[in-house]
Order: sequence, then C-alpha cells, then structure tokens
Amino acid sequence: MIFVGVGCVFTDWILIARLARELHTKIARARVTALGHLDDRRIALEYWREGKSGLVTFDLFGRLPVATLEGGELAISSERGFIRAAGAVLRGLTLTRIDALPHERVLRFEFATRSRFGVAASSVLIAELIPRFGNLILLKDETIVAAYKEFNLRSGSRRAIRPGVRYEPPPAIAQPSKLPASLCSAFENNAGASEIARALREVRPRLPQLLAASVVAEIRQTFDAHTLAPENVLGRADALLTNAEDAIEAGELFAYYDRGVLVQAHVVPLQQFTDFECSAQPELLPILYQARMVSFEATGGTESTKERRDLSKKLQHQLSKTSAEIDAVEEQLEKVAERDLLRAQGDQILATLHERSETEREEAKVTAASLFARYKRLSGSATPLQKRREALVQKASDLQALSWELERSSDADLSDVLQAAQTLLLGTRARAKPTTLKRKRARVVVEAPGGSRIFVGRSPVENADLTFTVARPNDLWFHARGTPGAHVILQRDDRAEPPLADLELAASLAAFFSRAKESPRVDVDYTLRKFVRKRPAAAPGLVFYTEAKTMSVTPQDLPKGDELQK
Repeated sequence: MIFVGVGCVFTDWILIARLARELHTKIARARVTALGHLDDRRIALEYWREGKSGLVTFDLFGRLPVATLEGGELAISSERGFIRAAGAVLRGLTLTRIDALPHERVLRFEFATRSRFGVAASSVLIAELIPRFGNLILLKDETIVAAYKEFNLRSGSRRAIRPGVRYEPPPAIAQPSKLPASLCSAFENNAGASEIARALREVRPRLPQLLAASVVAEIRQTFDAHTLAPENVLGRADALLTNAEDAIEAGELFAYYDRGVLVQAHVVPLQQFTDFECSAQPELLPILYQARMVSFEATGGTESTKERRDLSKKLQHQLSKTSAEIDAVEEQLEKVAERDLLRAQGDQILATLHERSETEREEAKVTAASLFARYKRLSGSATPLQKRREALVQKASDLQALSWELERSSDADLSDVLQAAQTLLLGTRARAKPTTLKRKRARVVVEAPGGSRIFVGRSPVENADLTFTVARPNDLWFHARGTPGAHVILQRDDRAEPPLADLELAASLAAFFSRAKESPRVDVDYTLRKFVRKRPAAAPGLVFYTEAKTMSVTPQDLPKGDELQK
C-alpha cells in the first residue's frame, strides 16, 4: 500500500476542477471589493454577494497550495506591487466565471463590468496551485498585466511570467520517448508500489498520482500478479479516471481520517486508504479548509505562529542576558561599597610609617599607593555603575512588558509587537514591511455610566496612539502600577470632573488588561495625560509619568455590548 502520512494531504487536477465548480456555484456574480494580504500572509480576494461579504483566500506557498472560502472582510491596507496593481484593476468588477484549466492545478477567475458608456471591460485572475511553484497572475486579453512572482526565460525553463508576455499555463511533465517496461514485468519483479504507479502514469499521463496508487493497491489486493495482463491494468486505470471525471460535476466525496485527523480526500474511493476511517462529504471546500489547517499544524503552524515563537525566544534570551549583566554590575557595586575600607587601610599604613624600618617603610608606601589607586578607581566607577544598573533594570522591565504584550496579542496586533521588539532589541525604529502596512483598527471604547469615554489599548503601537494622539492634555491616563499593562484613557466632552464610578471603571479595565489581571486587587496609577512622557529612544508605548494618584480596584473585563469606534 502507498501510505501518505498525516499532514501530507495532496490535490490533483481532478480535485482542482471540482473546486472550481464549487467556487463558481457559491460566488459567481459576486462583486470584488478588495484584494490584499491577511495577517498570516495569505492573499485574499474580498467580494460582496447577496448582501454579505466574504473572502476567497489563496495559500499559494504553503505545503498545500489551495484556494478556500472564508467569512469576514479585509482590513484596508496600503499594499504595493502586485497586490496594489491587481486590486486597482479588479475592484468593482463582477466575477462571472470560475474554471479550472484542463488537466492542470490552475484556477481561472473571469471578471467583467460595463462602464457608464456601455463599454465592456474584462480581466482574468489565474491562480496556479502547484506545490513549490504557486503564483497569482492578472491577465488582460490573455496577456500578463501583473504577476505575484515574475520570471524570465532561462536555461531549461519553458515559459516566462512577466508583464507584456502572453500567458502560458505550466508546462506538462515531459513524457518518455519510449514506453516503460511491461507492467506485468513490474509486478513479476516485485517492484515497489510507487514504481508500479509511476510506470502506469507514464502510459497514462492524465492519470493523477492518487488514482494510479489506488489502481495498484486494488490490483495487489485482488489479483495474482503473475497472471495479470497489462491491458487489464490499463483498463482499470481508464475506468477509474472516467469515474473521477464524471464525479467532478456532482456526487459525494470520500474523506479519509486517521484518529480524527484528515489524511486524504477524493471524488472516488482510494484503495490505498482502506485501513483508514472513510466519511462521505457533500462538498470539497470544507475538506480543503480542513486540509490546509492540517498542513499548517504539520509544519509548525502559520507564519505568525513562527514569528511569535521566534520573538519569544529572542526576548527570553535577552532577558536572561540582561539579568546576568545586572548581577555582574551589582557585584561590582558591592566592591565599590568597600572602597572606604581601602582608603582607611591606606591611611593606617601612612600613619604608622614612622614605626617601621627604612626597608619596611618603602614597601608600606607601595602598598598604600596601591590601596589609594584602587580606591580612586572604584570611586570613579560608582556613578557609571549605578547608571548602568538603572539602565539594565529598565531594559529588563521593558523586556518583561514586551513579553506580556506578545502573550496577549492577537495575530492582528503581532506586527505592532514586532515593531516594538525591533526598537527595543536593535535600538532602531522598525520599518513595516510594504505588505503589512495596515489601517488603524476600530478602537476599543467603553461608554461609562457617568458619561465618560474610556479607551483601552491592545498593543504597544495602539497604546502610544491612544496616549499621544487620541488623549488630550487634561484627559486622565491609567496604568496598572509596577506591572506591564495597557494604556487606558478616560475622556469627557464637557471637561468636567468624572464621577468616582467612571474612575473606578477605567482603573478596573487597566487592571484587567495587565499582567496582574488574576490578582483580587490591583493598584492602578492615574494622572493627567500632560504628565505622561515618551521615553527617549524607547519602544512604542513605553513611557514615564509624574503627579500620579493611586487607587486599588478589582480587575474587570470589558462590559458586554461595548462599542468599537473608528
């Protein structure tokens, strides 16, 4: 049996053809509203159909290149390159047809519209869902307008993908000039299942790998290899391929699971998976979505998961390194604290010189000079060491704060944390990647019972934005005392003193959105925003403040029905 391990789900041209049919049924006549990147770096086409928005997502470069449907909408982004160019062309067009190129893992999305003068306009978006060679290409009259990945003709390549060139689909696998050895010989020589399936596909190039493996598995389970005629093998392969092509249009799919984890699926039964649990499914789209998740988990998760894990390691490494430096500086400060003893020892030696012989007197002078030199050296290092310790303690506090921000951040906020980390670890402001530039999300704002508005920051960048952009000088600023936490702003339009209930609500939110949220009571500092200052050269959201008051409150989550404000 040809075994495909869990997490190694495959597609072929038959499954992509079925996918095209399902996509056409569900989203034909939809209007394109945007094209952009998702937080996990996939590309998404946002559409509007029958009063609802949705996303066609393209995972072109994952272990399983696939297109799926998801709910939701894209954040407004400042994109560049292909996304910006293709988005400008497709926005407002109507999706008229979705097809799969014959015998290829390639989807073709056709769009059309008419101008106010009645002039028809059309464009085509090509999604090449080929492992290691995924691409997204925009066509006009079959000519390439833009491509996510461009390349020119090179030695050994058979096509170019660049603007101005007529589009050609991926080249078919070159077929051998001679037919392979007899299939009977392959069986008689006890060749491996993969070798037999490969030989079968050389004779029947359109036969997908999964179906070839199914034919081999069925024959090995049913027939005597020594008496099997090649025409019988080919006949069974042709029959299975015909059944699969008929099932593209309609019919249930066969999904195979290993202890609840998806292993493989197809439009026809696959004999190599008979040892697994089989389940009939009506649609391919949910299966492909599940397969994508299996693939992501098998490779360690999404890109954001890997970035989160890598940043956590860097922060922990820096925190350990900083803690070791603090210990070393404190050890030196302990020696500095003993410098007065060195001076006293030197003075004692000088005071007793007259009691010593001439030879002893010279040695004593050298010893006293050495003690005074050490005293002077330590005295001069006291202030720098104290400043160094303060800086290291502050850095350790910043690292702990950023580690907490990383723990609480959603994928949508991860880029803000990465920006803050680059500022902290490298001492430079991070430049956002062109494809990750995004709009500010709707802010979290709570309408307090006493008429105040309370804003809560969800990331380092959002903390800085609330404090230094949204808040006015006399608005109140809240932060959990002595622990990492969100910036909370209390604002009133009438500029009146807020009632105690509003103050307590703001402080409770600041306590809840802090590392101390599990504590029964948390001390929260609050002051006027004009007394909050950015720390020079610090990461976003790291500040110092003065003139603060403190109240002890119970942490409280956002009230149900809280509003999001643009």
